[in-house]
Amino acid sequence: MINYFKSVKQFMTLPQVQCSLLQTTYKNYQYILASRKLSLSAYSNCKNSKISHGSDLQQQSSKNESEAVIKKNEDVVMTEKEIIECLKQEDSIYPYKTENEKVKQILKNDLIYTRNEIVQKLTGIKLGQCAPQLVPKETDCLIIGGGIVGLSIAYAIRSEFPYGMNVAVIDKNEFAPTTCTLASGTVIQQNFSEEIEIQMANYCVEFLRTFSRHTMMAQKDIFKVPFDPLGSLVLADEECGENVLNNFDWHKKYSIPSEYLKPDDIKKMFPWLKADDALFGILNNRNSGLINPNEVLTCMKCKLINLGVHFINGEVLDYGANNNRIRRVVYKSLDNTYNSIDFNKCFIAGGTESLKLIDIINNMEDVLIKMRFPLEEKMIYEYCFYNPNGPGLNTPIVVNTDGVYFRREGLSGLYIVGVPSVPANNDKENGIYEIFDSKVKPFLSTRFDCFKDLELRNGWVQKYTTNKANDIGIIGPHPTREELFFAIGFTKCGFLFGPAVGRGLMEYIIYDNYLTIDFRLYHPENLYLRQHLEAEGKLRLKQIENSDRQYLSE
Repeated sequence: MINYFKSVKQFMTLPQVQCSLLQTTYKNYQYILASRKLSLSAYSNCKNSKISHGSDLQQQSSKNESEAVIKKNEDVVMTEKEIIECLKQEDSIYPYKTENEKVKQILKNDLIYTRNEIVQKLTGIKLGQCAPQLVPKETDCLIIGGGIVGLSIAYAIRSEFPYGMNVAVIDKNEFAPTTCTLASGTVIQQNFSEEIEIQMANYCVEFLRTFSRHTMMAQKDIFKVPFDPLGSLVLADEECGENVLNNFDWHKKYSIPSEYLKPDDIKKMFPWLKADDALFGILNNRNSGLINPNEVLTCMKCKLINLGVHFINGEVLDYGANNNRIRRVVYKSLDNTYNSIDFNKCFIAGGTESLKLIDIINNMEDVLIKMRFPLEEKMIYEYCFYNPNGPGLNTPIVVNTDGVYFRREGLSGLYIVGVPSVPANNDKENGIYEIFDSKVKPFLSTRFDCFKDLELRNGWVQKYTTNKANDIGIIGPHPTREELFFAIGFTKCGFLFGPAVGRGLMEYIIYDNYLTIDFRLYHPENLYLRQHLEAEGKLRLKQIENSDRQYLSE
C-alpha cells in the first residue's frame, strides 16, 4: 500500500514531457466528442483512429487535428441529456471538462479499486462495484434493484440455470437503502387476508429455514441467519374483527399453528398487557419472529457473486430502443461516468425508485400503452425507547387494532414501536415527533402501565411503495413489451414476498408458466383492464345521472 501511494505521488509530479501525452489524449477525446456533433459517420471514423505511442510525429499530427476541430466547435458542450441520447446508440462516455478533472478522477478510481482489492484479500469476500474492465456490456437478464426482490430473482435464475444465462444486478448503492425494513429487523409473520399472500409467506419461511443450503459455497463457512421466534399477537376490535377472523381461517386451512384468545385469556398469558377493550386476539408462536435483513442480503450477495452474477453500482437514467424493442439501459456510475448495458430481459424491482423508471418508459415514443400504476409512496415511523421496567422474555410482537406494533429489542430494556401506512411528508424531522406524540404515546398509555416513564433513544423513517389496487404488488410482464417485467409495490412485505416472486418470474420466463404460485391475477395487464373497466363504469354512472336529471327536468 505504501508503494502504491509513492507511485501516486510520482504520478502527480510527472515531467512536462509525460504530461503532454496525457494532454494530447484528452484533446483527442474532445475531438471525438466534437465530431459526434458534426456527423455520426465522422464520429465512427474518429473512434477507430487512436494515438500511436510509437512516433512523436503521429502524436503531433493528431494533436493539431484535435485542436483545429475544437477551435471550430468551441461552443460545443455536451449536456447530460445529449450524453444520454448518444449512449442510447453508442458506447461509454467519460465527460471530463478539464484535464485536471480527468487526472483526479483517474487517481480516485485507482484508490477505490485498490482499497477494494485489499479488503477482498483480508476478508475473502468481494462486495461492491466491479472494476471497469469487468463491467459487462451485455447480459441476458438485467435486474434493476439490489434489494431482496432483485436478489431473489437473480438467485432463482442462476440456481436453475447456473451456466445458461448471464445475470447482472444494477443498483445505485451497495446495499439498496431504499429497501424497506433495513433500518431495523424484519418481522416474519403470516397474518394476511389473501390466499396468495399466505402462500408467498410460507415460501419465504421455508426459504429461510433452508437458507444455509441455498447459500452454500465451496471452501466457505455455512451462512446461518439467526431467527428470534418472538411470536405475534394481533388484537381485534369491531372494525377489524372480521378481517382478523378471515386471517385466522386461512391459518387453519394452511395448518399454521395459531390460537384464538379472549380478553381474559390474554390477561392471564400477558398480565402486563391491557386488552379489555379488544374483542379477541390471535396468537401465532411458530413462524412469527425477527430476522436481520442485512445478514440475509449480504449472504445472498456473496452467493450470487460465487454463481457469476455481475453487480453494478449505478443509477439508471434512461432506456434505449431499437427496432421497436427496448434493448439497452443507460446508467451513471459512482465515478461520474456514463455507461450502457444491453439486455434481453429487464426486471424492474427498484422499490421506491421504480416510479421514475415507469415514467421514463411511458414517455418513450415506441410504447403504445402508457401504464399508470396506482402506486403510492408511504412511510413507516419507528422509534426505539428504553425502559428497565418493561416486559421481559415472554413478549410477542403486539399488533394493535389501528396497525401500531410493538416488540422488544433484545433483553436490555430496549423496545421498538412502529407506525405504518403514513402518507409521505416532506417535513420528516417534524413529522417524527408529531407521529410519536399523536399515535405512539396514546398506544403505550392505553396498552401498558409500565411505560409511563420512558426514554426515547432514536427514531427513523422508512419509505415503501404500495399498490392501491390490491395492496399486494404488481408482478409480471409489460402488456406490450415482452422484454420488461415488474416486481414492485409490495407495501412493507417485500422481504416476505421476495423469494416467491423471484421463483415465479423465473418460471414464467423459462417455462412460460407459473409452477409454484400463480401470479397471473397480478399481471400489469389485468391491472390495466381493471382501471379501464372502472373508468367505463364511472362514465356510465355519469351518463345515467345526466339522463335522470334530464328526465326530472322534463
